[in-house]
Amino acid sequence: MYDAVSADADAVTAFQYLNGVPFTKATVSYLIYKADGTKQTNWNNPAETILNLKAVAAMYQAILANRQPVAAFEYLNGVPFTKDTVSYLIYKSRGTKQTNWNNPAAVIASLVEYYNVAKPMYDAVSADADAVTAFQYLNGVPFTKATVSYLIYKADGTKQTNWNNPAETILNLKAVAAMYQAILANPTAVAAFEYLNGVPFTKGHCILFNL
Repeated sequence: MYDAVSADADAVTAFQYLNGVPFTKATVSYLIYKADGTKQTNWNNPAETILNLKAVAAMYQAILANRQPVAAFEYLNGVPFTKDTVSYLIYKSRGTKQTNWNNPAAVIASLVEYYNVAKPMYDAVSADADAVTAFQYLNGVPFTKATVSYLIYKADGTKQTNWNNPAETILNLKAVAAMYQAILANPTAVAAFEYLNGVPFTKGHCILFNL
């Protein structure tokens, strides 16, 4: 690990920038062990470690240079933007790479775009207790700054119909939840729906058919 990183001036610079210490045969341990003593993901993969060092340093510097994406990151993730938390933009929760892990410009653009939509949507829905209850009933998850994405994107990544219309989204949340509960309480109505549409009556189909 030491030989590979020390042979790459940009990797050394990135290491020193991110860790605040010189890169030496002693501090190379930062690339092998985490603070809790467990192994780093790529503890035995110098080539991948070098790529990641450069990517994390470039991402951090690019975002830090612009207050708007920093604010967006902190709002959406609920943590300060630091040299450690920038890793959220590089890795997914299971350790695989994000789509734009090595493209700071694309990450900044998507952060700001999403923030400009997610914040007003979250603020509007969270201020309406009935809408929050409806969201949680229909989706089976708490309403948070992360799950507000359900109201902006479909499962396939395309935009929801009212992705940028909080008022209409709130009306629809309440209407769909009320409709689902009302039909579910009536076995005849459920049977009629399933007979006419050829699918089971679910929360998803209640939304799909705009009942």
